[in-house]
Amino acid sequence: MIKQGDFYLIDNHAEIFKSAAEHERIYPLLTWANGDLEAGTSGAAIEMIAAALRLIATLQETGVRTDFRTTIEMSKDFGLTLTAGPDSPSIYFGFGASAEKLRHAALILSDLTARGLTAASIHLGMANKAYVRLHEVAEQTL
Repeated sequence: MIKQGDFYLIDNHAEIFKSAAEHERIYPLLTWANGDLEAGTSGAAIEMIAAALRLIATLQETGVRTDFRTTIEMSKDFGLTLTAGPDSPSIYFGFGASAEKLRHAALILSDLTARGLTAASIHLGMANKAYVRLHEVAEQTL
């Protein structure tokens, strides 16, 4: 599903085929950052939508549940940003959102969980380097 003013259902070729009725708004949502490429008809916009659809397919292939809480923001300047739900971190894939970057994000999240930490955001602009912003941990007094 894509939001371009209203909500629309799109096919695997990034083609809008109908307006999404309220009961059909159950799919991952693609949005544009700050109105980037809002018309969605240019070659760059169609390629960005196709990249977002490939990311959703990769998520589903690896067993990650995707639904209406999954949002992928598309930006002509920054690439793709995934948010899987209200309590999950934003994962900035940049351009070239790959299965390798997704695997790295999963490893980072697993490691943080083991340490009792949570990420506010994970930046994966390059496959071999990540920047993680943690949620602040409230001080505990004994």
